[in-house]
Amino acid sequence: MRKQYKIMIAGFYGAGNSGDEAMLRNFVYKIRKRIPNSIFFIATDKNGLWDYDGVYYISPMDRSRLHLCDLLIIGGGDLGVGFGWHLLVFGKSATKVKAINMGVSINNTWTEGAVTKCVYEMLHLYNKIYVRDAGSKKNLDSLGIDCEATTDIAIDLPEEPCGILRKGEQVCLVIREVAEKHREQQVALAEKVIDHISKDYFLTVLPFSPEDAAFCKQFKNLKAGKSQTIFTFNPQHHKYVISNSKYLVSLGRFHPLVYAMEKAVPMIGMTYPEVYQYSKIDAWMKHIQMEDCCMNFIAPFDYFVKKWERLQNNSDYYRSRIKRTYRKMKKINEAQFDEVAKLILGE
Repeated sequence: MRKQYKIMIAGFYGAGNSGDEAMLRNFVYKIRKRIPNSIFFIATDKNGLWDYDGVYYISPMDRSRLHLCDLLIIGGGDLGVGFGWHLLVFGKSATKVKAINMGVSINNTWTEGAVTKCVYEMLHLYNKIYVRDAGSKKNLDSLGIDCEATTDIAIDLPEEPCGILRKGEQVCLVIREVAEKHREQQVALAEKVIDHISKDYFLTVLPFSPEDAAFCKQFKNLKAGKSQTIFTFNPQHHKYVISNSKYLVSLGRFHPLVYAMEKAVPMIGMTYPEVYQYSKIDAWMKHIQMEDCCMNFIAPFDYFVKKWERLQNNSDYYRSRIKRTYRKMKKINEAQFDEVAKLILGE
């Protein structure tokens, strides 16, 4: 009888956030393709709704299952310092399980003040660290931590069709819910973007989380017959909607930019205003060579208009550039999953 390989994953999973759920699903799909007889323990305090064979949600405090596992993975997204580290310390000291950090963005918090020493000691416990952009690698390099800059692990997530009402050419708009102190500014910018785009295109607003969905309901300038809002928290639906769009505009969300890159959909990304001197959106757009289509959260609306006009006037050029980048990122993603599979198998 073949051994059944067990993997534990700790991250912000089960909360209905499209990007995190995309990374989780694609991790399972990619590893299951390489190791069919594998099962997955998802360590999270959220109520995971994705029902998939061999995927089990467990408490993030459940250390006992680490004794059964062939690999511990902590990662996915822009995780805060210390996320899942209690499992890491226990796993390395008590069970000697192999551990990797994967699919993360490393912001400046990890490299500043009293946090630095703690980060340095903890990151040395990993067998391997994969970060998803060159900016994150630069931050860990400054600490003397070995890591590899790869790409986002959600690349090549299979899409799933969902109902799309389209009239003419569709533009997909993703608007991130933000903290109270930035809300007025975010709303004002989003309303201007809605008015500007819907002059010429049918607009599909696509919330990426329950919080985004609640936030998007307040926009009164979404015109009947000229726009729609699609409420689904299936990341594979989100990817399908974006792949059927002429353009994408993401105001603060990261993973719409990943989905658009795969499908060669020209995009504009706006940074999220929370982390000083680092934006995972800005770092990603540089990583995929689309930095000229990235705008700062505090930029005036005229800045968006200029980027929007340039995107439309040079759409074929951007599609060609994105296609080249995607081919490169696809190879990188497959290679990192090959390495992870070898760690699981003990090769």
